Amino acid sequence: MQTGTGNNSRSRLGGTSSNIVSRSQLFLSTQNLSNNSMERPELNVWISAEGRHYSGGYDGYSADVVVGTDKLFSDNFLAGLMLAYGHVDINDATDNAVANSPAVGAYFATKFAGDLILDGYVSYARPEYNLNGATFKSDRVSVSLAVSGEYRTGNLNIRPFASVSGYSESQPSYTGTGGAVAANDIKDYKASLGARFEMSSALGSTGMTPYMSGAVDYGHSKSTAKGTTNFTAPRLGFGMSGPVGEGYLSLDLDGGKVTSDTYDVGIRANYEFKF
Repeated sequence: MQTGTGNNSRSRLGGTSSNIVSRSQLFLSTQNLSNNSMERPELNVWISAEGRHYSGGYDGYSADVVVGTDKLFSDNFLAGLMLAYGHVDINDATDNAVANSPAVGAYFATKFAGDLILDGYVSYARPEYNLNGATFKSDRVSVSLAVSGEYRTGNLNIRPFASVSGYSESQPSYTGTGGAVAANDIKDYKASLGARFEMSSALGSTGMTPYMSGAVDYGHSKSTAKGTTNFTAPRLGFGMSGPVGEGYLSLDLDGGKVTSDTYDVGIRANYEFKF
């Protein structure tokens, strides 16, 4: 949801539609229906999909699809609703957990002086878990707030960003193959600060512009079952972007941490086009 709303905000409010924080994802929007990229329709629909691979304390993958629709209330403010569906399949040393999570949310974005954009959302999800031979559902509330900008100096385009996101989840007690398991309350928060650095000139005759991104992530997690953990870790990415055919293509690779002992790596391909 954070990836999709961030992409949509920058596309709708006059910035570039390229992603600021690298993610393994696909983003399409009816913002691009017009042949004139400067035109912005009052109503908009977008779809975002992304995937991640995890290794370390947990091994596995996740995949998410989000569909959103919003209204442009002014040149500098929009608000909308979104539906999402997520799938997670992870393992640790002893257990395998599979979760499918339908969710609904509301989001907004506003633009300030220059190219500074603030966006955020709140959502409610109802994950269904298959864990330790048991199946159960929980309640999850998520919130996110992000700010991003754009600054040009010489042959370099710098896009700084900062974001804070988190969720609170209540899992009921259940009886699995290992016996009774007590109810579990989870609170998880993450903050990220970084920038993407993009050259203003294309690479040879390819039309593609190389870039790299760097950020520092801080994560805090507290649960009834596993106690409290914190981590601070870098997130690095690199890739290239540019016009291809009738649209705009960006490709990149990024990696970092999602927990104190789990690493994630993603390959992102994003193609936005007029149709």
